[in-house]
Amino acid sequence: MNEIVQIPLMYIVASKLNPRKTINQDSIIELSQSIKSVGLLQPITVRLVPDDNPAHDVYEVIMGYRRYCACDFLEMETMSCIIVEMDDEEALDAMIIENLQRQDIEPMDEARAFADLNDKGWTFADISAKVGKPVTFVMHRIRLLELIPEFVKMFDENELSISHAYELCKLDKDVQLDIYKIRYSEEASDYYRWNDLNLKDLKSKIQNLAKNLDNASFSLAECITCQFCTSSHGSLFPDYKINSCTNSFCYDDKSFEHRMNNIILAHEEDTTIMIRSLGTSNRVLDKLKELHIPVVVFSTDEYDFEHDKSDDLSFYDKMVKKGFEAVYGLDTWSGGDKLFYVKAKITKKDIAAAGTVHPELIKLDKDLVRKEEIKEEKINADLRSLISGSNYREISTPLLPIEETAFMAVVFYMASNNKLKEIKAKFKKDLSYMENIQNMLPEDIITLKRCFIKQCIVGTEVTHDADVQNILSNISNVFYSDKFGEIVEEHTATCNKRKDRIAIRKQVILDEINPVKETVEEVLPKKVKSKKTDGK
Repeated sequence: MNEIVQIPLMYIVASKLNPRKTINQDSIIELSQSIKSVGLLQPITVRLVPDDNPAHDVYEVIMGYRRYCACDFLEMETMSCIIVEMDDEEALDAMIIENLQRQDIEPMDEARAFADLNDKGWTFADISAKVGKPVTFVMHRIRLLELIPEFVKMFDENELSISHAYELCKLDKDVQLDIYKIRYSEEASDYYRWNDLNLKDLKSKIQNLAKNLDNASFSLAECITCQFCTSSHGSLFPDYKINSCTNSFCYDDKSFEHRMNNIILAHEEDTTIMIRSLGTSNRVLDKLKELHIPVVVFSTDEYDFEHDKSDDLSFYDKMVKKGFEAVYGLDTWSGGDKLFYVKAKITKKDIAAAGTVHPELIKLDKDLVRKEEIKEEKINADLRSLISGSNYREISTPLLPIEETAFMAVVFYMASNNKLKEIKAKFKKDLSYMENIQNMLPEDIITLKRCFIKQCIVGTEVTHDADVQNILSNISNVFYSDKFGEIVEEHTATCNKRKDRIAIRKQVILDEINPVKETVEEVLPKKVKSKKTDGK
């Protein structure tokens, strides 16, 4: 056991390694009064500061920094110390753990301490076990370090609550800065301020800023592991019901890059580029001008949009016959951009330019095309009725190859995932849907099956089904066993505590009932005996 020695305060210094950045001066004064009244009950821990040529030994505080500050405030000459031998790494570990075990630790100091341990190789589970707090608590605390300085200042000055800080720190720093300028800064309009929002409303407004990744036009390969992807970090984003990106700037940049690549490709294939512009400041329009790509700027009253937007180029010939032109349309109002079909409104000038082509002939050609479409619709309707009223489900023979393909086609049709869009993009235009499904690559079939499994087991409408929960548990245990074990252990422990409390409450009730029950049992036989006697 290390010996307690008295060391002059003038030879004791605070450690530069100490992760604690904030000290409550009021608490130091309160502690100093306690020490003045009853003395220093617990010595501090120090180590000798390395020095090649010291005039005297100097000691550095390892544990007990608040006690040291209080004694210094009292201008004490000496204080009780325990001298230990520690290198820098050991000293830092000791300081971090001591700070984390304090009841009054500031959240930002706690966050820095957790992050220091994590950087030194400690897992979230290791930190959780050491400080006795849930893993999710550790993760959320570390996330606080993502707050921009403006929000940290508000937090330190109690102008921003811890719950609000948790929501804001989940956002990219550029997004945070944008929100701060518009919603929190002194220049922000009172009408747009978020300072007085309750937590529920703040969450709602932040979620409204998020982008739905299921609607993204670009590849999500980089998004899956991104810290701002809500579906990949469910513990940080428990309130998000859809797969979202909380970094709207990054999402917009990826959308812009994808859009520009499509426009350049369309231009190289001699496809007309049309833009409904909101002004010359539009980012896409400016970029096209920079690339010297000619653009047709239009408004909605100049063109008829008589066909649904479509990505399918196989419609091109049919639409041309109907008087449409294939264009790459960019609508900056809605943010949508696809290959689709438009045509100018027919005017007298158009009729004159058409020469021998009479407008009625154009109408008749459209009617012919529509008749063909009606035929296909009726065939499909009758075929659905045929299968619906048949004994197809009761056929007991093994599935035919065409049925195996149909099953995969149905799964592909029902599954919803951007990864499947990439697979469908590989489909050959000269083959039917079923033929493309039949020719899918083995790795694409694996992706399809896993996408479908994931969709089925994480859908909000099925999560309470016991059978689906069993599937979910098995998949989670096989592929993410460590995390699976943590989740089960955490919730099992919570459940057991609650069951214990219920058992205690039940026992209290039973203890109250039992005396009454015993009294009834003593009286009841006498009443029964009396009735039997009367009966005789």
